[in-house]
Amino acid sequence: LCLGLMAGCGQTTIIVNMGGDESESEITPAPTDAAENTPEATDAPTPVVDDTPLPEGELKTGLAIVSVVSTSSKAATAEADGLAQADTTYAAVLVDGDGVIQKCIIDCVQTKIGFNAAGELTTEIGATFDSKIVLDDAYDMRKASPIKAEWDEQAWAFVDYVTGKTPADVAGIAVDESGHPTDADITAGCTMNVIDFIAVIK
Repeated sequence: LCLGLMAGCGQTTIIVNMGGDESESEITPAPTDAAENTPEATDAPTPVVDDTPLPEGELKTGLAIVSVVSTSSKAATAEADGLAQADTTYAAVLVDGDGVIQKCIIDCVQTKIGFNAAGELTTEIGATFDSKIVLDDAYDMRKASPIKAEWDEQAWAFVDYVTGKTPADVAGIAVDESGHPTDADITAGCTMNVIDFIAVIK
């Protein structure tokens, strides 16, 4: 059993597969319902950093993925199916020779895999999960947002805020105890949890 993260053609999809060799088995689940849930904190792996100086006028791109198991995950019982759920947040960040972000894109795939007490999948084999940018209004977070903004709108607002800053600046963004930004310049366009946004850019 594995989940494959497929990125290409401007769209990201998670595909549920069965079988295959061990090289294919990379599990990627996701949190939240259509609200602004706070994912459970996990230790992030050490990032691979390329500190090679750039020739003047040149740019380089950093890519990263952060997967967090959701607190919405639950065990199966005789009465109810279980759920394996996680958010996979990923970013591409274009920086100049001074490490200043010139362009950035952030997206997330929320994956929900059901299973019963016998350990059998109840999610259809081959089921796909579109990213939140692809889902747009179908993700249906607007009604839970205090600023009535959909997930992708808030993600783009966060991207606008970090453009022109360094990853160190982004790492220093102030958040409250639940991971929501506190700076009014951010909360005007983004009030959802940004812990994974900060981590994936860093």
